[in-house]
Amino acid sequence: MQVTTRITTEEYENFLKWAQKRGKRWKINKFCWVMVAAITVLILFAEVKSFNLEGLIAPCVLIFMTITPYFMPKYKARHFLKRNPQITQVQTLIIDESGIESSSESRQGKLNWSAFMGYSELSDIFILMTSTTTALLIPKKDLSFEQIKMIRKLISQAMITKY
Repeated sequence: MQVTTRITTEEYENFLKWAQKRGKRWKINKFCWVMVAAITVLILFAEVKSFNLEGLIAPCVLIFMTITPYFMPKYKARHFLKRNPQITQVQTLIIDESGIESSSESRQGKLNWSAFMGYSELSDIFILMTSTTTALLIPKKDLSFEQIKMIRKLISQAMITKY
């Protein structure tokens, strides 16, 4: 099967969100964000009673610190793709029983199914991990239902671990 596709900023952002949630620090950070949010709410209630405008600066900073990590994948995706435009180039993928062959203007290569250590399937992309820090992304927007089924079948035949 041959597919011509291109990764969008939104797809790359979804990949970064997925990777962020899989990270070792995610649970610790999530706990810290909840604690910061709870402290912020308590400070806001204390400030409302006395209404001290200067005292509202600390809760505003805490709120900003709490919501900032949720916007980081969008910023990281845009920044990374701006510095690495070859990732968003049109690429042709040839996917068969032996593996995936990829070619674009700036690069080409072939990976056998044994080269993939794991995979995940999001609503808009397939993520095929080649290491703990690198992955091959296959956007679903350019695939037919039959092609998606075929990729799932090839992945299951290759016995790739699901993340």
